[in-house]
Amino acid sequence: MTSGAVTGVIDRLEKPGYVRRVRDAGDRRRVIIEPIPEHELPINASMEAGVRTLDELLEDYSDEQLAVIHDFLRRSVAMTERATAGARERPGR
Repeated sequence: MTSGAVTGVIDRLEKPGYVRRVRDAGDRRRVIIEPIPEHELPINASMEAGVRTLDELLEDYSDEQLAVIHDFLRRSVAMTERATAGARERPGR
């Protein structure tokens, strides 16, 4: 991601109060992004609900089926990483 894209993400997180920017006392060029504790709970609760839903879905599969799903996902990620790396290496990029 570009620095501008990262700044945009941080801006969007800062506006509703999920994070704050804090200047690094030792290096004026650095800004540290800190989560605001009061806002962590809704995010965590949302993530936990998603994990529970996924757990419920996975309960329907046998260990053998889960092994096939795991293999497929692992291989898909590896293929995507290779394709992405290849795209970055092409001239004109």
